[in-house]
Amino acid sequence: MAERTRGSPRSSSVWAVLARVDAVAGSPTGRLTALPKAGTTATADSQETAGENGRAVNAVDDNPYTTWHTACTPATTPLPHHLALGLGGQRQLAGFRCPPRQDAAANGRIGDWTFAVSSDSP
Repeated sequence: MAERTRGSPRSSSVWAVLARVDAVAGSPTGRLTALPKAGTTATADSQETAGENGRAVNAVDDNPYTTWHTACTPATTPLPHHLALGLGGQRQLAGFRCPPRQDAAANGRIGDWTFAVSSDSP
């Protein structure tokens, strides 16, 4: 969902694509409401902080141009990896979106994933 991967004359930016996704959502108002970021945490088993800003918190910063990336400097950490989000309490979820990386880099894209929920704290 991005300029590089989904852009077209109809969607000139990632923001336009995300607005269209929200506009066709199935909530009573026709729009999804993003979870409030206050109190939301992100933790990961691995994050890149030396070669680039790949901190786990980037996964929830509302900026499609930042990304969580597992450690790769000086060497990659072995699979599998996990990212846990703490939502600050129980929430009702209607969906989940994880746009692909927005720069020209192919690494850092999710290859295989599982989405799970829990009432436990991350």
